[in-house]
Amino acid sequence: MAELAQLAEVAEAVAPPAIAQIYGVIRREMGVPFVALFYRNLAGIDGALEWMWGAVAPLVASGRLESAAARMARTDGILPLHLRPPGQTERAAIIDVIAAYNRANPFNVTCALILGCILAGETGRAGVAAPAIGNANERLPPAPDRVPPMVAPERFPPDLRAAVSGLATDDTAGDGIVPSLYRHLANWPEFLSAAATALAPRFADGSILSVARQIAAVGHGEARDLIADLDIAPMPARLIEHRAAVLASVEKFSHRIPEMIVVGRLLAAAVEEEEPT
Repeated sequence: MAELAQLAEVAEAVAPPAIAQIYGVIRREMGVPFVALFYRNLAGIDGALEWMWGAVAPLVASGRLESAAARMARTDGILPLHLRPPGQTERAAIIDVIAAYNRANPFNVTCALILGCILAGETGRAGVAAPAIGNANERLPPAPDRVPPMVAPERFPPDLRAAVSGLATDDTAGDGIVPSLYRHLANWPEFLSAAATALAPRFADGSILSVARQIAAVGHGEARDLIADLDIAPMPARLIEHRAAVLASVEKFSHRIPEMIVVGRLLAAAVEEEEPT
């Protein structure tokens, strides 16, 4: 039986007050009804979430981060999936879940890439510039107000656990991340199983990896631009000893989230392709 090794995190339901307060700000400022795994993982590293959010909060409030995220997320180049559409009641809820992630993930990877640039000491445009896509006022599509609770990975049926565990590329295999999108879609196991079956060849043939790397490259350029004139607080003393853990988290999510941007767009197009009869 394939195991879904779960990355450490501070779940929203058990977050201590200081972390819960930042979680609330993240949900409000990013316009999504949940806090992504990237932030939940950072919350388990003493001081990491507070420092990261302090760095990106001005960019979020100004709208600059969302514009950069929207430009990055437009990268394309993969053939569509074809899925049997779910029933009408399920379909509406599934579309809401996917829409929430299609808003959240471009935000999330931009934050991860910004943090990576800060830790690497990068400022401004170094190396190859990201291609100009769209304009400075682009916005991500809105997200629904609510989504159902996530299903814990250990509660996935064995066959679904095996199918989901195989959805990774050379960049993400063995990273310990069980993407929250799959945990939410596990509320509809038949749909998630069909989606995993349709997605598996795209992971295996490298097409998802190719587009994900394009997204990451564009996002890295956007991140360097965003921090070029940003006043970034030094890493707090209590966090310095955990710098390697922060770097490891950034590295994992900088690879995984671009893949999930591709997955989210493929699933959205497949589910919205036709009305169920």
